[in-house]
Amino acid sequence: MTKMLRIYCVSLLIITCVVVILCSPVSIVALSEERGTWLRVPAPLGQMLVTSYIHSVQKTSVQDEYVLSGGWIWQWQEKSKSHNAGLPTEPPRNGSFRNEPDWFVFRGGRMKWKTLVIRVGSNSIGLNRIVFAPPWDDMSYDLFKVLPERIVFLQVYEMPFVEGVLRKSIPAW
Repeated sequence: MTKMLRIYCVSLLIITCVVVILCSPVSIVALSEERGTWLRVPAPLGQMLVTSYIHSVQKTSVQDEYVLSGGWIWQWQEKSKSHNAGLPTEPPRNGSFRNEPDWFVFRGGRMKWKTLVIRVGSNSIGLNRIVFAPPWDDMSYDLFKVLPERIVFLQVYEMPFVEGVLRKSIPAW
């Protein structure tokens, strides 16, 4: 009797663990446009990504750094080579401004989005790129080449682990 009870308890524990893992929420980051989703990958808590472009008025390099956390896209900082027409000239509220050797850095401000809208330029204007920091190795895309002159949406959302595997958002092991 006790042996059967032990087998039953261990089996119940294993089944419970599997169900918890399969139903656990996983953050997903997606890049989509009007024709559908172009990229969908898991987003570990604190994942960083960078968008870069050439500013249309000032014609200077700009990099926006974001952190994915709690189902939100948080702007960590913006860096630009100059801060003239159309670019920030003062630190954001609750933020700071630093003049580094190669960049003007505007950090903080507590700006966040569920969906970030990106207007992609072409190879003559914008030169938009997106780079996903590790653990996503070699995940950088020249958006101006693959989605030229389009409006794209960067979103972060949660879904159960099993749904992510079935949708191929999460690699199955």
